[in-house]
Amino acid sequence: MTTESFKPEPLKIAVPDSAVADLKQRLARTRWPNEPENADWRFGSELASVKKLVEHWQEIYDWPAEQAKLNAYPHYTVEIDGQRLHYLHEPGSGLAPQPLLLIHGWPSSFYEFLPVIEPLAHPDRFDGDEAESFDVVVVSLPGYGFSPAPPAPLGPRAMAALCQKLMAGVLGYRHFIVHGNDWGAAVASYLALEWPQALVGLSLQSLPLAPWQGPGSAPVTPPEQEFLDRLGRYWRDEIGHQAIQATKPQTLAFALTDSPAGLAGWLLEKFRSLADTGGNLERRFSRDRLCTMLSLYWFTGAIGPASWPFYAAQHDGSLRLKAGQRIGVPTGYMAFPIAELPRPPRAWVERIYEVTRWSEMAAGGHFAALEESELFIDEIRAFSRRL
Repeated sequence: MTTESFKPEPLKIAVPDSAVADLKQRLARTRWPNEPENADWRFGSELASVKKLVEHWQEIYDWPAEQAKLNAYPHYTVEIDGQRLHYLHEPGSGLAPQPLLLIHGWPSSFYEFLPVIEPLAHPDRFDGDEAESFDVVVVSLPGYGFSPAPPAPLGPRAMAALCQKLMAGVLGYRHFIVHGNDWGAAVASYLALEWPQALVGLSLQSLPLAPWQGPGSAPVTPPEQEFLDRLGRYWRDEIGHQAIQATKPQTLAFALTDSPAGLAGWLLEKFRSLADTGGNLERRFSRDRLCTMLSLYWFTGAIGPASWPFYAAQHDGSLRLKAGQRIGVPTGYMAFPIAELPRPPRAWVERIYEVTRWSEMAAGGHFAALEESELFIDEIRAFSRRL
């Protein structure tokens, strides 16, 4: 299916032993910060929890074993318009699998979708119907995972253009479904906004865009205002990372690129608050899984470039629609119960999207495909059936 103008190359993940040894040495030399008494998680990542994970990462965690598991999946890289993209491509069972593009966000990576690739591509291997199979494509956004950093920060519109060329130009899919979360939801939304003829459907699990609220827009209803008020409180109390990464991302990058314990401290608090953990991080993620999530950022040096979309979107205004803009592609919305993040009312989402399926999910959070794989898979299939 690949066209002649692009040259995908298989990728085998191979982190040098010296890099693994360097990580262990850095973890062993960690200099720990002070912490207020009875801090718990009120001031950010809890010292005892980070120490416990760092100890596991240094002494117990087996990266070579995890690397072998990652390499069991079909990885590729390809250069598109000067930017090399990493992606996974698992063709589905049967005669007519539906192409499906899965796009992660921050603080995540392609790893988020690994548990759902096989069941979506090969339902017949999981007591499912072969007729509901997908050709599954999982992309690493520029600067994440094994997609190298771009020369300059890219916003969701520019990343959407790369994804469109990946699907149509590299893989030959003229029509496909896309699912996105966080930055992936913003990228997926721009695919729908600028290439609506290519999208069979748009699936989202977060609300990346704000509707036009200028002259001519509908008045805000009381439920919508309540949501906006709660969202304002969330931005006040929980979005310090975004303020930093959208303004001076490089300042933070020095610390997080040099200290694996610092990287753990920065991300662990978000893994806990954005997932459906109920305050117990290990309720959702084993220590090995947390260490793999961190290791993918560490070994690729991605934590700095992964923050660049915050800067790009802050400065190009791409997260707020302009007058007259609305996305008409059939849209399914998965509303997961993230305690800290207020759930938008359907009417607010419908200001932006043509919502044809709205699902109040029973469990799961920001990393839903990892947290509740079966629920996620069932919802993707149900949305696809409606299309």
